[in-house]
Parts: sequence; structure tokens; C-alpha cells
Amino acid sequence: NNKALEIYNGTGATVDLAAGKYNVQVFANGATTATNTIALSGNLASGDVFVLANTLAGSAITGQADLLSGSANWNGDDAVVLRKDGAVVDAFGQVGVRPVNEWGTGLTSTMDNTLRRKSSVTTGDTNGADAFDPAVQWDGYAVDTFDGLGTHTVDGGPATDVAPSVTSTTPTDGSSNVAVDASPTVTFSEPVNAAAGAFTVTCSLSGAKTLTVSGGPTTFTLDPSADFFLGDACTLTVSASAVTDQDAIDPPDSPATDVVVRFSVPAANPCEVTATPIPAIQGSGDTAAISGSVTTRGVVVGDYEGASPVTTRGVVVGDYEGASPALRGFFIQDPKGDGDPATSDGIFVFEGSNANAVQLGDVVTVTGNAGENQGQTQVSAAMVTVCGTGTVAPTEVRFPVAGPTALERYEGMLVTLPQDMTVTEHFQLGRFGQVTLSQGGRLEQPTNVVAPGAEAAALQTSN
Repeated sequence: NNKALEIYNGTGATVDLAAGKYNVQVFANGATTATNTIALSGNLASGDVFVLANTLAGSAITGQADLLSGSANWNGDDAVVLRKDGAVVDAFGQVGVRPVNEWGTGLTSTMDNTLRRKSSVTTGDTNGADAFDPAVQWDGYAVDTFDGLGTHTVDGGPATDVAPSVTSTTPTDGSSNVAVDASPTVTFSEPVNAAAGAFTVTCSLSGAKTLTVSGGPTTFTLDPSADFFLGDACTLTVSASAVTDQDAIDPPDSPATDVVVRFSVPAANPCEVTATPIPAIQGSGDTAAISGSVTTRGVVVGDYEGASPVTTRGVVVGDYEGASPALRGFFIQDPKGDGDPATSDGIFVFEGSNANAVQLGDVVTVTGNAGENQGQTQVSAAMVTVCGTGTVAPTEVRFPVAGPTALERYEGMLVTLPQDMTVTEHFQLGRFGQVTLSQGGRLEQPTNVVAPGAEAAALQTSN
């Protein structure tokens, strides 16, 4: 039962293990899925270590332990992985592989020995499936050598401390569709203390707000004493001098500069304005029937967030927000449609990088410029407002279709393919998560099966 795992923090800042969702996973006997998962908690200072040990270990171990667990149990042929919010930070052993008794030989083997990371190792092994030779990064000692437990050093010491910074706010800078009853949030790069006056909100119509600040030490919620006014233009300021980090490594202690976020509340409720139906924007042709500014409404069915504006409305049926290679926007669809099978009821809304405004099933009102991008009708959103939730039933699409433009009527819609299809191309899979499907088996490159010329042209047309 003398099992212990020592975790060193060399990041240069205190780590909140619970907030970071750190855990230790054991993969016994070559398993590819974790057989035990142990959640970690507490604050781990930079340059300090966290000791996880078996509940029944001897006093030389338990006296140094920060956490005792009966699940802290592994043998020489078991892999152990440290994760942060699902991402691998470090790995010991090789996940999915069961050696004969142990990895390595002699004192630097994983069975009945004590292993300590070499001081020259300053980063973890983030690939738990790669080959593992303990002699490369570890020094070996006889079994039950515990004199070094509870301390560790690396060459050069822990990383230099960096100043805390604001990593995100809600609303974001430039937001123009903030609700009247919104409570802004501010998220920092590390745990901080926020003194009185750290956050201020002042608006053009409703004036300066008295804020009730809650949360922390990383994300703070600011609850204004009164709602914003319709048409308000507001400024949220984070005062650098009133914010200090919680680690003991100083300086730096405070953000380098104040952070200013500007946002506004629309003068009218976007959810109640008259919207241009999605099918009217799409039209029955290959390109948008309406271009320029529109307001529309729909249910988000696909999320790919990226003249005077148009306003439309729909249900989110696909959510692809975020930085490239995500599509940087989302798809919305009119839940009722116009009853015309020649016009699509769906459309793509482009937001740009780092947006995270919607989720599947939201009914949203979108205002922006309509147009074509790489053969797809889209609205480049200036404002996105969530108005509720809704549903859209997928439309059946069967192959083969009549011709190369037949799918235009389904562009941007939530569809289902009630037949066996074949992945015939995956060139864009790595970049965009896109595969090309075909009905009736794989479609070969024409000149791979027939001679160049008329035969190849005919096969390409058939494909």
C-alpha cells in the first residue's frame, strides 16, 4: 500500500486544483479508459508539491500527503495520467499498453521502485499513448525511498510570475445587444482579490451603477442596483490598482493597465421587431435573393459564428462558433418555413472569432448584412439576440438528386439522410471537420478508372 504520487507546480502562479478541474486517472492492465479517477482540490503554490497517497500507506508517506485515497493504487504495469479539465498535463507509463510486469529495467523500472523526475524536466508528457522509457526522464531508487517526498526542484526554478489579466468579460467589448437586466461578469487569468472600486459601470442614460460583486477569486459577477435603460451606452472599467493576485510571488501583483469594456442596450426589443423571413433572403436561386442589411429570426441548427443591415429570426440548428478552424458562426432555421420547397428555410450566420453567443435550440434574432460567401448565403451578424428556445424537425434528403443545384433548397437547413452513404472524400476533415458523402459507394477520380477525355468527362458529370 506504499503508493504515492507527487505533483510539482512550476507555473509561477498558485493553482486552484478544484477550479482547474485537475484529476489523476489510473489505467490498469493496459486499459484505454480510466479504471480510477481521483479529483484533486486545494491551492498549490508555485514551487510547491501536492502529494496524493494511498489511504493505507505508511506514516512516512501519509505524513506528507495532501490527499489520501483508496483509489491511489497502481502496479508496475499500470499507467497514471494527470489531467486539467480533460486535457492531459502529464503521463506516467503508456496508456493502452500493458508491459510484462514493468516499464524499464533495474532501479529505473516501474515495479517495486521509487522514481523521481529529473530536475532537468520542466514540462509534462502530454501524450499518454506514446512509448514510455522511465530512464529518459526519471531517476530510480530502491523501494520505499521516501526521504525526498514533499519537496522537488527543477532547473531554473519555477516559472517567473506573470501579472494577472482579464481573459474575458460578459458582455464583450463592443456588444450591442445587452439585455436591460444583464449582470456583467469579469474573468481573470488567475485567482485575484478585488478591492472596493475594482469594478465600475457607467451608462449614458441610466448613469453610474451601484454594483453588488459576487463570485471570485477568478470570475466575478457584477449585479447592478437597477436595470439598464433601452438605448443605454455603457462603460465597464476594471481598475488595475484595485486588483491583486493571490500568489506569493511578487512583483508583478496587479494587471498592467485598466481594462475598459464598452457595450450598449438596444433601443427596442430585437425579439419583437419585424423580421425578414429566412426563405425570403435565400430565394429560389443559387444566390441570396436579398442582400445588404437584414434582421431575421430562427432556431440555431448549425453554429458557424463569423450596406444597411437586415434582420431575420430562427432556431439555432448548428453551432460552430469559435476561432478558425471552426466556422465562426451558426446556422438558424425558420421553424415553420414558407411552404415553398424551392426555397431554403435555413441560413448561416457569421460572427467572427471567439464568439459564443448561442446554443442549439435557441430562438435568435439576427441583424446584419446578407450576401454570398463561397457559394453559401449568409448573414454577417452585427447583433445577435437570444429570444427563447424552439425546435426544428430535420428534413429528409435522399440521393441521388436531380442535378448539381438541387441541394440549394436545403442550404443551411437541418437535414437527415435516411440511407446508407459513403465517405468519398475527407481532404477537408483535418481543417474544417468536413467530409464529402456519396450514395451508391465511393466515387473514384475519373482518370483513375477511365482514360482522359470524353470518358473521364462523362464520369465526372455522373459523379
